[in-house]
Amino acid sequence: MKVAAVSNNGTSISAHFGKARYFVVLTIEAGKIANREVIDREAVVETPIQSGTNGRALNVINQHSHEHEHDSKNHTGNGKHHNIEPIAGCEAVLSRGMGMGMLQRLEQANIRAILTDVMSIDEAVEAYLGGKLANHPDLVH
Repeated sequence: MKVAAVSNNGTSISAHFGKARYFVVLTIEAGKIANREVIDREAVVETPIQSGTNGRALNVINQHSHEHEHDSKNHTGNGKHHNIEPIAGCEAVLSRGMGMGMLQRLEQANIRAILTDVMSIDEAVEAYLGGKLANHPDLVH
């Protein structure tokens, strides 16, 4: 099973899905995190390739850690931050807030959006796996 989170630093959950720099995709095996991929959402390019990712190539980076926030000036308006293809196949995605449009896109893609008040990705995933992570629909904006 795979669970994703949106993040600006690879370790904490972003307060806004659309402004997050990274997807953190966690592979869960035997109830524990077995693998962690940090995908730079700005590096997801629409490059035709021969197989595997529906015509897109993904730039995947390892445990990247730098701390900074992104605001609207960092977004090019070309839809890169609305691309959910890198998390296709994930059971759920964790965020501390998102817009209604993104919530609907995730639902259409059969990805459960969990809006949480937990900051730490690892703590949130542990709570999710234990069935104890509260979903806060009031965090839709």
